[in-house]
Amino acid sequence: MVVSLLSGNTRTIYAGKQSAKGTAQNTPTVKIPLTEDSFDPNRTLIQLPETDSSAQTAGYSVVGAQPGGTLSKWLRPAEDNLFMEAVQGAGAGNVWTPGQNAPWLTIFDVIPGVMCTKYIDCRVISATWAGGAGQGISSQYVIEGLTAQVGATEPVTPASASTERVLVYPDVTVTRGGVHLGDVDAFSLTVNRGGEYFFGDNGLSPVDRPMGLYGVEGSLTIAFQNDQEARAFNTGATAGTSLTTTIYNQALSILADNATDSQSVLWAMTQIQYSSFPVPLDTGGAPIRVAAGFRTNKQATIANNLTITTEP
Repeated sequence: MVVSLLSGNTRTIYAGKQSAKGTAQNTPTVKIPLTEDSFDPNRTLIQLPETDSSAQTAGYSVVGAQPGGTLSKWLRPAEDNLFMEAVQGAGAGNVWTPGQNAPWLTIFDVIPGVMCTKYIDCRVISATWAGGAGQGISSQYVIEGLTAQVGATEPVTPASASTERVLVYPDVTVTRGGVHLGDVDAFSLTVNRGGEYFFGDNGLSPVDRPMGLYGVEGSLTIAFQNDQEARAFNTGATAGTSLTTTIYNQALSILADNATDSQSVLWAMTQIQYSSFPVPLDTGGAPIRVAAGFRTNKQATIANNLTITTEP
C-alpha cells in the first residue's frame, strides 16, 4: 500500500466580488496566502431518536448546510481591500463605510492540484484586525455563504499573490482624541455585521444571509502613566473625583502605513466609548499596561461609525 502525504502549507484562497447575488464570480481578483483556513461545506447532521427493538442509537440525517468558515492572514492592503469592502458594505475606490447592502463574494478554497471547493454568494459577517509591539498585523474574516460546490475547477488567475510587504506594528500610529501620544502597545478592532441565515423551504441550502446590526468594538493596550484616564473613565473628566453617568469617549484613528512603498490602511472612528479601563498590577515589576475595551458610539449617520481607507 502506498500512502502519499501532501504538504500542509500550500492551501490558498482565491476570491472575487460578484456582480449580483446568484451570479458566481469565476474570475477571482485576489489570491491569498493564509495563516488559518476553516472553510467547509458544513452540512448539518443530526440524529432523530426513535424507539428501536435492537436498542441501537439513531443514524445521522442531513438537515441543512451552512457553507463558509474563517480565514486568517497577514495584513496587505492589496489583498484586504476586497474583504474590507465586503464587511463595510458601502463606499467606493478605497474608502469603505458601513452600509446595509453588502456585496456578495465567490471564494475558492484550494489545495493546488488536489482539492478545490467553490463557495458562492458569500458575505463577510465579521472582521478583526490586530497587532502589537514586535508583531505583524493580522486580519481575520468570518465568511458565510449560501452554496458550496466540491470538486470545482481550480482558478488559474491571479497567477500569484500580492508582493506587498506585510504591515507590521512599527508601521502603526494610534491617534486618540486628535493626539498621537505613542502610548498604545497593541490594538484589536472588530467589525460585526450580525444577522443570521434564512433557510426557507428551498432545499438543503439557505436562501439568504442578510446583514443585521452593525457594531464595532476593540481594545487598546495603553501605558499607565498617571490616573487621569482612569478618572475620566469613572467620572467623565481627567480631574474628576465623583462617579457620574458620563461615558468616557474620544475620537480614535489607527493608521498602519508602510510609507516607503505607499501602502497603508486607516481605520477612523468619529467617537468611541470606553467600556473598561482596568488598572492591573504586576508582581514581576513590569510596566503597568491597561487593556482598555471600547466600542463605537451610535452616530446620527451610520457611516460615521468607522471609515476604512486603504492605499494598496
